[in-house]
Amino acid sequence: MSRRHPLAALAAAAVLTAGGVLLPPAALAADQPPLECAGPGFQCGGPGRFGTLVASYTPDQPAPEAVWGDPQVDLLDSPADVVDVEPGSTVTRNYRITIPSQASPGSPHRASLLIENTDGVFASSADMRLRITDAAGTELPDGTCAPEEQKLNPGEQTIVTCTIPEGGALLTAFRRGDFGGENLAAWRLDSQARPDPQAPGAPDVAPVVTVDGQAVTGTVDGDGVWTADVVVTRQAPDSNGAQAAYAPDVAVDGAPVTAPSFRVTTRAAAEPTPTPTASAEPTPTANATSASAEPTATASATSASADPAAPTASATASDPGRKGPGAGGSRLAGTGAQTVGVLVAALALAGAGVLALKRTRRAV
Repeated sequence: MSRRHPLAALAAAAVLTAGGVLLPPAALAADQPPLECAGPGFQCGGPGRFGTLVASYTPDQPAPEAVWGDPQVDLLDSPADVVDVEPGSTVTRNYRITIPSQASPGSPHRASLLIENTDGVFASSADMRLRITDAAGTELPDGTCAPEEQKLNPGEQTIVTCTIPEGGALLTAFRRGDFGGENLAAWRLDSQARPDPQAPGAPDVAPVVTVDGQAVTGTVDGDGVWTADVVVTRQAPDSNGAQAAYAPDVAVDGAPVTAPSFRVTTRAAAEPTPTPTASAEPTPTANATSASAEPTATASATSASADPAAPTASATASDPGRKGPGAGGSRLAGTGAQTVGVLVAALALAGAGVLALKRTRRAV
């Protein structure tokens, strides 16, 4: 909101002439209302005062000193954990580090003020030294203004920035020169609301950030937030079916910062391949043995021709009433070896009979 200097209202009612010329006092060009005067300073201008020195807050107040706030480390990958990886393989994860800037808790309160020496019939040069004082007008050691010394001619103005320490109540203009120390003007700082200060910018010095011992470089955005993205590399466990948790070592200005961890799980070992075993030879059954022991047709024919009296295998097999040797006739038919033995015995007996017959004939 813009207000005009209160002297402008007085000028509407008071007209001073000099050589027939109307000399209205100058209007204050500040965007903020003027501060009220305090004390007997004869040059102080403000509500109810006729001096020409006027003070007001500027719309743009200085930002407090900035410091880096608490850092934050975020794991960007989702899901965070890594599973089913080869033993000993390399695993990477992406992290983001952000550090906001903030007002320093120990930053002194500062105010920016417009000081104007207005025009008027009673206007005169103001050679002054500006300081912040307590309510009694006593200077405070830390209540400095920059620039501190000013000389304003009528119609001139300047902007000063003052540090307001604890107990600071007045902005006081002291006369300089041979008659220095006189109070030219004093304004109550709390007589008008001070506009909000600007947001603190980023500190002039960037933070020192390391990840796993390596320096990291970041950028600062328009809101004064320092940001850096880093890639963290780890090696998976060397064995199958193993699990391990990892977290990067982050430090900001030498102080450790907690970072979220992630887990790495290696794939399980493959199932062992079964070894084939030698299977035992199947034992032949009695039927198979009997079948293989049956004499062939050739053997039967040979037996029959060698011994006409011996029954053939086919004859034996075709006569169900005929029983073989042994009890009950349940004995199986003779094998080939047995048949040969019988033939040999029969031949031997036949030979013995022939030999006996020859001897008998010779004796006769």
